[in-house]
Amino acid sequence: KYFNTVSDEIEDPKLIKARVDRVEKVRDGSRIRLRLSEDVQIEGELMPEGSYLYATITGFSAQRVKANVTSAMLGSAIKKVNLAVYDLDGMEGFYVPSSNFREVAKDVGSRSMQMNLNMNNGSDMSMESLAMQSLQQAIQGTTSAISNSIKANRARIKMNTNIYLVDMSNEQ
Repeated sequence: KYFNTVSDEIEDPKLIKARVDRVEKVRDGSRIRLRLSEDVQIEGELMPEGSYLYATITGFSAQRVKANVTSAMLGSAIKKVNLAVYDLDGMEGFYVPSSNFREVAKDVGSRSMQMNLNMNNGSDMSMESLAMQSLQQAIQGTTSAISNSIKANRARIKMNTNIYLVDMSNEQ
């Protein structure tokens, strides 16, 4: 009966349209301001289009910045909510195409390749000095990778990025 049917009457009330209100450089735990693109009912009270919500950055993954809205101000009351940020591609989190997430893996790979080249070129070195050089390069590479990993957990979210807020309070 409803196979391949498109109708204006069927709506998913769990999707809330919003957008990023300004350019934000975010890290894990930082706050990002969102503006509602439509009216929303929260516990029977109307939150009008254009109202602000604040999401907290909860994590980073490959080309994704995850965020959640945990509360909303309605008049003089604070309402608890559980809204996850989804990008327009239907996947959770902001899509960040030019991120540094891939750069950490590339850096670790290039350092290990450099270490292998140095070991192969050191044929006239004693085994003890070769082992010491390899250990020093491994420590240096690991320290650099950790440093880059910490730096990589930052992203720039553009102003007016359209998103969906999905009510996760009824999810199981």
